[in-house]
Amino acid sequence: MLLQRCDKEKELFKKSAPFLHDGHAFQLDMRCKYDLWDPTVTWGGDFKSTAAKTQEAFTRSVINYDYPRGRLFYSKITGAKRDVIIGVSKHYPHKIFPVYLREGCPLWEAGEQRLNELAYQYWSLR
Repeated sequence: MLLQRCDKEKELFKKSAPFLHDGHAFQLDMRCKYDLWDPTVTWGGDFKSTAAKTQEAFTRSVINYDYPRGRLFYSKITGAKRDVIIGVSKHYPHKIFPVYLREGCPLWEAGEQRLNELAYQYWSLR
């Protein structure tokens, strides 16, 4: 059902997206391409292939590879308050491992902090 109702590889743009890091307000022009975007509920997701064989292992990978930072980049463009990272195991039987993010959850907060820090570094070096 999710695949049927979502736009695939949806490109979105935002001019002058606002950021705040350590009291410094700044803006950046942004672009992203969602693997899945559901315009009816204004949130989307991303597929990741993974060597993980369990949900717990994939969740550790999500944290290790800093995927929440990337997902918050997308939400900064769209204003989405939820997102999903869908791990597809490379090992038979190719299990699916969803990791849901929502505004205020620990993964969301960590991703937002890391995004603002990285965006500030980029902005200050331009």
